[in-house]
Amino acid sequence: MNETLFPLTRFNAICGESPFWCAKEKLLYWLDIGKKTIYKTHFLQGYDCETDEMQLPFEVYSIAKNHAGELIGVANNFVIKINFGRDFETLSELNDLPTAHRFNDAKFDTENRLWIGSMNTMLTDANACIYSFSNSIADNLNQDKFKVKDEGYVVANGLAWSTDNQFLYFVDTQKRCIYRYAFDAEIGELSGRRVHIEFDENVGKPDGICVDHHNNLWVAFWDGYAVKQYSSQGELITSIPLPIARPTSVSIGGKNNETLFITSASYGINNSGENGNFLDGKLLAIPCI
Repeated sequence: MNETLFPLTRFNAICGESPFWCAKEKLLYWLDIGKKTIYKTHFLQGYDCETDEMQLPFEVYSIAKNHAGELIGVANNFVIKINFGRDFETLSELNDLPTAHRFNDAKFDTENRLWIGSMNTMLTDANACIYSFSNSIADNLNQDKFKVKDEGYVVANGLAWSTDNQFLYFVDTQKRCIYRYAFDAEIGELSGRRVHIEFDENVGKPDGICVDHHNNLWVAFWDGYAVKQYSSQGELITSIPLPIARPTSVSIGGKNNETLFITSASYGINNSGENGNFLDGKLLAIPCI
């Protein structure tokens, strides 16, 4: 095992996902798609931690906090507000999502818009989209809250912005590709999509991503046994081998943004099982400064 790798949970997620550090609360939010559960991991001393959980009646694929500090979740074709430990409410629903499509990863931009990738669950045609969602809460469900910003994806997955907010990176996991857009934060528009990094089959599939304070891009590789760091020009800087097959996403956090948090999946792994000693499915941490 990597000596700097710290397992943070005793249990193994089926498909851990969507980690993000909440600086105000000094804790990490994340979820397990398979268990339909949202988690809050509190840090006591060093990497000693406790995790609270909230189960929902359906799968949630991504969570994020808006500017009001509300926890927002993205489910099959709808967006919810989660009152952790209590209940949830539906904010809006996209009724014309194509058959065999669902929402996937999502994050808020600096102007409080929620950007959502969708995926073709058959993993065939490149007809999935990127949406932006206005987070204004209306009395009634409003179909016009969702705006298509681009299309041509199979699995629109991890997303992240450059530190200067000039670019948006978006992963297509099935195409093994990360795209880069010019991003206009004021009007919420994308332009100039180009391939930023393409990956060979032998490195696994790119999944969740984040950008660190040096403007470098971190990528988790499903079936790749690694997380990797790339420069803003797309050049490989660091490759960290992991004793897990399916890291799913990454997030920078901690008191001084000194830690790389990694979610992972035990789904489809031969040694998977509840509360096992293996690391597949655990929440992991690596000091990255």
